[in-house]
Amino acid sequence: MGTVSDIIPIVCHCSVSQPQNGPTFEFMLDGLYHFTWRTPYACPVNKDEEQSSSSSCVITDPLTNDVINFTTLHREQDLEIPYPKKGKFIVNVCGPLVSSVDGCGKDAVVCQLTPEGTNHSTGSLSSVTLSRHQDGTAELVYEGGDSCNSGPERKTVFLFVCPEQTTADPPLPYYVNETECTYNFVWPTR
Repeated sequence: MGTVSDIIPIVCHCSVSQPQNGPTFEFMLDGLYHFTWRTPYACPVNKDEEQSSSSSCVITDPLTNDVINFTTLHREQDLEIPYPKKGKFIVNVCGPLVSSVDGCGKDAVVCQLTPEGTNHSTGSLSSVTLSRHQDGTAELVYEGGDSCNSGPERKTVFLFVCPEQTTADPPLPYYVNETECTYNFVWPTR
């Protein structure tokens, strides 16, 4: 004699606007009890906003309605970040570079300076995406940089993390690596 067990599939649908009431019974078929659950917890945490103004540095978490505002990271003076492969990056976020750098346009937010004097924009205000991830980190991506070795456009990714301790005050970004003309930085925040 075999044993019988019930299977209860619950299908969760993203719903930010509806109150969370728990699962709703839909139907039973062949020993399967089908439920639907409309909840904000089924919504993706990433919420991209693609704009070309300082508002692209503000994101609202759809689950908690927490607002994360990075506009305060725009500085009156650009940051210089060493580039281990020779040279440095001139960086400012949530607005264009303050200084005028030969070879980088007026929309540049990141400019790669080489010892040979060949400078490249590695990200532009005209193409920016801000997203929040489920692990609590946020990512600011600037695309639209100069062509890379006659191939894709350069782009820069800033990953914002909240470490337990930071050594710099205020915390400063640092270069991590480069993959296929994408320059990756980590920016500790508080």
